[in-house]
Amino acid sequence: MSRHEREPHKTRTYSAANPDDLPGGVCPYCGSSTPGEQVADPIDDFVARRTAALVGERRELEGWVDRQVTDRLARLAARS
Repeated sequence: MSRHEREPHKTRTYSAANPDDLPGGVCPYCGSSTPGEQVADPIDDFVARRTAALVGERRELEGWVDRQVTDRLARLAARS
């Protein structure tokens, strides 16, 4: 159980919403996003973008290697 679920913040901002009606990841006392979500969302976005970029780079590299091997095999076959 996180701290915001046990006790209210010392500093609160006004919220007309009932704390029980606030969406998950929002402090029931002050209405702000919980620190874990504030950090996790940008990190998750970065990791997803970086993973997609690495997948694309890997495909490009594999294609380059395949072309190099094919070209060299063709040259060796032409010598024979």
